Amino acid sequence: MIGFHYTSLKCWKKIKIQGIRPYTIHKHELYEYIGTMETVGIWIWQERFYRLPHIGSIIYQMAHKNETKAVLLSVVYNRRRILKVKTGDIVLSHSGYIENLVYHDGKQKAVIYKDRIYPSKIDLIEEYDLLDIWTS
Repeated sequence: MIGFHYTSLKCWKKIKIQGIRPYTIHKHELYEYIGTMETVGIWIWQERFYRLPHIGSIIYQMAHKNETKAVLLSVVYNRRRILKVKTGDIVLSHSGYIENLVYHDGKQKAVIYKDRIYPSKIDLIEEYDLLDIWTS
């Protein structure tokens, strides 16, 4: 399967060598499925975003990683290693906002991948620099 992953440019430089390793994910959306809001895995969006959902994802990365440069990656992953419950894959509907600006309205779907994704399964789609966007 092919999915999408936003991260910082600094992380991308490491990912090119090491791949993406599972990390702690804290999302309230997990609670109804696994009884906790925390797990370890890789957050993968099921579809590529455009317009506001895309811009919001870039700003989120920049704000949370304290960096002005972010990237969008495509990743190839094995569906069998997605976080599951007895009834099947967990597909999370996500809502995201900054103040009153809702950039993810619950229609955006993500999965959590439980294994490392190796560099050969990852491609850079685009690089973004918030300072370039603001000054151009």
